[in-house]
Amino acid sequence: MLSDDSKFFQQDQPLNQTEVLRSLIVPHPLFTQTLHRFLNCLQSNRPAFLVGIPGCGLSTLVKQSERLHIKSLTIEAPFALPREENWHNFYLRSLSILEGAEGYRSRKRQRLLELETEFTQKLLEQQKQCVIVDNAQHLFCGSFSPNKLYGNLSYFSSLLDSNVTYHLVGNYGLLEQIFKSERLTRQMEVIQFPTYSGRQGFQKFRSILKQFQPYLVINEEPEMQDVDFFYEFSLGCIGILQPWLLRAFLLASNNNDSLVRRTYFEETAPLTVRIRHLLDTDLRQEKQFRELLGDNHSSDDEPPDLTTKKKPWKGPR
Repeated sequence: MLSDDSKFFQQDQPLNQTEVLRSLIVPHPLFTQTLHRFLNCLQSNRPAFLVGIPGCGLSTLVKQSERLHIKSLTIEAPFALPREENWHNFYLRSLSILEGAEGYRSRKRQRLLELETEFTQKLLEQQKQCVIVDNAQHLFCGSFSPNKLYGNLSYFSSLLDSNVTYHLVGNYGLLEQIFKSERLTRQMEVIQFPTYSGRQGFQKFRSILKQFQPYLVINEEPEMQDVDFFYEFSLGCIGILQPWLLRAFLLASNNNDSLVRRTYFEETAPLTVRIRHLLDTDLRQEKQFRELLGDNHSSDDEPPDLTTKKKPWKGPR
């Protein structure tokens, strides 16, 4: 394992300030810790579940993992309607990525086992050992029928004996379904990508927010003094914070302003309804699973309260 974290985040230099901010990967502590754990699983061929709240930066972490571990391949699981065959569609998409669009129609009538065998052979030919399934909840959480869910879980359990190691990436709804299988719960490692919560988490978030400030300078420093405001509307989640900062920067640039003002951040802040939904569902599930996995945090380790500080848009000052 590399000891110098800077080696994990080497990037090609983008052409302009917007692209710099868009492609910026800040090696903050939770990202780096989670990346290290996931890479350990990839390198040791140990299957894992990587879970986090929507928008926390899982896809960015997966892309970084695939770049650093060249023997892995990332496939985004296709969304499937209840009557559709989840894994059949998954293999069709996977083969089309490996080979291009050729033969897609002719394969639609192939049996699942034939598709699985062909996909495994193609992977081994390209010297790939690991498959990272992003948005893996699409393979399980759309299974409204208990029998279909059991069938999908049983099928994935059989892939543990494959010559290729599978890793699932998704939200807490995925983990809830996976825990219904005793074998999957026992044999696969669960890796959480948590948010910054509690007093210590808030202090780390403050430090990370400062790291973004130089990238938001137009002619003057951005108005980012109210750390509570950014913490509240990102829920301490860097994956939510970064796109928000980019939206505010673009709005200021389009208005030919000399700085990114507070009003731009207010206008582009995540919707209150979305934040409330994350508070009521995903962040509560995150805490429950931390406790279930024995990850004991201090008693103040709670998500931020939503005080709706966001003010109506009044235009630039």
